[in-house]
Amino acid sequence: MRNTWKKMAVSVGIAALAVVGLAAPASAAEDCKVGYWCGWVDINYSGQVRGSSYNKYAAEGAWINNKMSSASANGKSCWYTYFYDAGDWTGAHYTLYSKTGMGYNFKDPDLRNGAGFDGSSTNWNDRVSSVQFGYCQ
Repeated sequence: MRNTWKKMAVSVGIAALAVVGLAAPASAAEDCKVGYWCGWVDINYSGQVRGSSYNKYAAEGAWINNKMSSASANGKSCWYTYFYDAGDWTGAHYTLYSKTGMGYNFKDPDLRNGAGFDGSSTNWNDRVSSVQFGYCQ
């Protein structure tokens, strides 16, 4: 009887781990909460992530500076999120829409092949130094 209970407990534990293991990767880009932009150090929204709800964020001096490889934007009251290659919100940039505000073009799993609607022909991998929300209501 004791072995039967152990076997059942192990089976339930394995089944639970399988369900959790299968569900976690599918929602990685969705982990960018409403009101935040997020940047990951690896493609496909993996590795360390940095997110912020600040209207302006300067990455210079932070661990994420020039290390972002995938990005997502979910501004609550701002429709655009600008990702700049300079630390003072100037220079070249690409734009992602807000998932909440626009519902499309709000994430990019691989910045090496271009990004956003205005940086699609440029390799943005490991280039972002500042981020700013725009077109806020």
